[in-house]
Amino acid sequence: MVGIKKAAMVALAVIMALALASCSKGEEPTSVKAGSWSSDGKTFSNKWSKIQFKLPAGYRSGTDEELDQVYQSAKAVTETMGENSASAIKVTYDLLALKDPGDIPKLMLLYENLGDSSASVTTETYFSSMAKQFSAMVKSGITYTESDSKKVNLAGNSWDSKTYSIKGPSAEAVQQYLLFKRDNYMMTIVITSEEGYEAEVESLLDGFSALK
Repeated sequence: MVGIKKAAMVALAVIMALALASCSKGEEPTSVKAGSWSSDGKTFSNKWSKIQFKLPAGYRSGTDEELDQVYQSAKAVTETMGENSASAIKVTYDLLALKDPGDIPKLMLLYENLGDSSASVTTETYFSSMAKQFSAMVKSGITYTESDSKKVNLAGNSWDSKTYSIKGPSAEAVQQYLLFKRDNYMMTIVITSEEGYEAEVESLLDGFSALK
C-alpha cells in the first residue's frame, strides 16, 4: 500500500470503523433499519438511531452508488492488508454527506453489529482496537498521531471522540471518529477532512440533532 492515494486514505475511515470485525459473530441481536432523506434531499432521519441530520450549506447527500464505492475501496485495502474481508462484517451504512464540489470534508454514519462480543466492547476498547489497526499500517509507509479522547454531546447523547492525523507517502488526511454504543451496535460517525478544515467539521457536527 506504499504510495497510498487520497481515495484509499478516505477508505481507511471504513476500515478503522470496522476494527472489531473479527469479533462480530453470532445472530443479529437487534433489527436495524437504514434511515432516509427528506424529499428535498436536505434532511436525513433514522428512527432506530434516533438521529436527524441537516445538510449544511454547500454539502450534498451521497448516493447509494457512492456509499458502495467507499465500501468497495475499503474492502480492497483491507484485503491488501491481509485483514478479514469487509463483506463478512455486519455493518449498516446509513449516511454519507460530502462537500459539493470537492467531496472533502466527507461524513459517514454506520452501525456495526457487535454480536456475541457486545457485552465486553466499550468505546474505550473499540478505540484501542483501532489503534492496533493504525499501528499495523506503519509498515506500509503510513504514520499517524491521535488526540486524547473527549466527550461530544450530539443528537441527544454523549459520544466519545478522537481525531487522527494520518500521513502517507502521497496523501494526508484528518479523521474524527465519534462512537456511541446503542443496544448491541457501535454507532460510528467518521468525518474525513484535511488540515485547516476545522470550521467545516464543526458545521457538519452542528447538523446533528435528536430525532423527536
